[in-house]
Amino acid sequence: MEHQVQSGKRVLRLNLDETAVRFFYKGQRGLTIMRGGKRKRTANEFVQKAGMAEQKKSVTHVCIICDDTTLQPKLPQLVLANEHTLRVQDIAELDNVPPNVHIKRRKSAWINVPGLVEYIRLLGDALRAHAPDRQPILIWDALRVHLHEKVLRAAGREGILVVAIPAKMTWLLQPLDTDVFARYKQSIRRRYRDTLVRGHGDTIHTVTVLQVIGQVCREVLQGNAWSQVFQKNGFESGQPHVRRSLLTALEWDRVPMIPNNLPTLSQLQYCWPAGSNIPIEALFSGVIARPRQAIVGPEPDGEPFAPSHVPPLPPPVYDVVNGANEPWSARLRKRPSVAVPVFEQPQPSAGAEVTRHTGASSSTAPWHPSMSSPPRPPRSAALFRLPSRTALLQPLPPAPPKK
Repeated sequence: MEHQVQSGKRVLRLNLDETAVRFFYKGQRGLTIMRGGKRKRTANEFVQKAGMAEQKKSVTHVCIICDDTTLQPKLPQLVLANEHTLRVQDIAELDNVPPNVHIKRRKSAWINVPGLVEYIRLLGDALRAHAPDRQPILIWDALRVHLHEKVLRAAGREGILVVAIPAKMTWLLQPLDTDVFARYKQSIRRRYRDTLVRGHGDTIHTVTVLQVIGQVCREVLQGNAWSQVFQKNGFESGQPHVRRSLLTALEWDRVPMIPNNLPTLSQLQYCWPAGSNIPIEALFSGVIARPRQAIVGPEPDGEPFAPSHVPPLPPPVYDVVNGANEPWSARLRKRPSVAVPVFEQPQPSAGAEVTRHTGASSSTAPWHPSMSSPPRPPRSAALFRLPSRTALLQPLPPAPPKK
């Protein structure tokens, strides 16, 4: 993908993932010093008292890191809290929070498609303001929200290239899971216990927890350099610095040579969860350049079309689809629901037979707008439905008749 970066721009690697920040952490074993006195002390006096609702309370941190220490403080960190956790009057008390930490009060603390589209726009604004000469490549896991068609189109409009880590491989490949979240959670727990001891109470206020998250963002996310983490996990041109433990887990002696071609359909199926749709056209909207004059009007989701200024990709890799060699990249044609200029269209020769386009090669002349009726457009295959695991099971043979 680095070969598709526009000349004059440098690559900026980003990694995004969500994590839950709880409001309650169980105490660890340690030394307890009791004050002297005649009254007998019980063990319950030294146990933190918190109800079930307090133990389940949490917020979601949409965390992002990059391989540039100067840009890390500029990246937006998003914290989502539901209406019961964060009250309206609590928002006015959030004064000791870094400016790049954005706290949102929603009905649910879970990330959804509209919230992620809004965050992609916020990230695009920050990158245009502080890194106009960089080409961002966003790496994240195969969560269905991450790979939704609207989210991928939003990333394409912001000029962000997307790399999806294969399902069930984040523990090995994702930088946030391998090197960041362990330090992040450890710092959260340490500051939580320090605040609890100073407050002499059983619970911590929501505003205090959000301020702790802001402090940890400065201490962990902005206080460390993550460029080597991206290199060790293989997100580097040529992959010369891949860590040995990764090769051992994949049972490789060395990193294999991967051609600079479009992936095959079977390779995409390995990256996506079973039974999910693959929005191929939206996935490669920022990679495959399309001419601006070929499309007039808005995109299917209502947003204006932004042309991509990237060099063309090498020829696609052919894959076996439905028993025939057919590249899935041929299915990236847009539906003919938008206006197409009539210039540069070949005029049909006299006596030429007009046939409907079936995807197969034909010696007849193509359809022209001056003809009476256009052919029926081919069926769109922008979304592929992966077979579920149950569909791959073969039925058992019938039982033999009883004698």
